[in-house]
Amino acid sequence: MARKQTHYHAHIDDARMSQAEPQRANFHSALDGSAEVINWLATQLREAAGNPDMELSDESELWKQLVGSKEQIATGLRGGPTIIAVPIPEDRCPCERPELRTVRGKSE
Repeated sequence: MARKQTHYHAHIDDARMSQAEPQRANFHSALDGSAEVINWLATQLREAAGNPDMELSDESELWKQLVGSKEQIATGLRGGPTIIAVPIPEDRCPCERPELRTVRGKSE
């Protein structure tokens, strides 16, 4: 039996973590593999915090485990924004949206 392929769709929600909701209409990045997901999350979190040198090795290890388990990942700053990566099985993917195809692996 073929294993279902999964990749992540990601977006940044300006809301606090307790109020953020992943919505397909908000996805603006499609990410393949744990390295791409971890890099995107770390880049966005460092940018939101205004600290390009922020150490995220513990977070990166946790994110790697979550990607391996195909779990949704939400991180961010206490007052917002919330940075979200959601696993999407290939057969249920909205990637036919041109804006996702053109930014694959990159955030706008």
